[in-house]
Amino acid sequence: DISMQLRKGKSLAIIGPNGAGKSTTLKMIYATTVITAGHVEINGIDVETDPREAKRHIGVVMQDDLLDTSLNVVENMVAHAILFDIPWKLAKKKAESLLKFVGLSNYKNKEIHELSGGMRRRLVLARALVNNPELIILDEPTTGLDIQSRHVF
Repeated sequence: DISMQLRKGKSLAIIGPNGAGKSTTLKMIYATTVITAGHVEINGIDVETDPREAKRHIGVVMQDDLLDTSLNVVENMVAHAILFDIPWKLAKKKAESLLKFVGLSNYKNKEIHELSGGMRRRLVLARALVNNPELIILDEPTTGLDIQSRHVF
């Protein structure tokens, strides 16, 4: 029983106790969970009828990082960019730029298991920005971060 509208340049926080449905609501918006009631549109695109197109406008930082442990840092970035039909050369360039932005340039060839929790979260943030999203969904983005990393994030 919620209704929300978000305008460009604005932020919205969904706050509630554990089990209230916050993450489930975000998953419905991002089309990874079936919408049980109501309607979701992203920039006029119906999430249920055209989820792939709706996702092109969204960047997501979920609670779980869902990084591919068989790929290194830059490969994770490039693989995610390719999901948005970003050509490989441009994907690599964007990856390099975003890794610099989140302070991971020196770790681009590291394996995922070699990263600290804070580094993994920064990588997930960079990955969420690779498609230049108009909407960024952050589901408990600072979980597992130390105080300094939370401030940077």
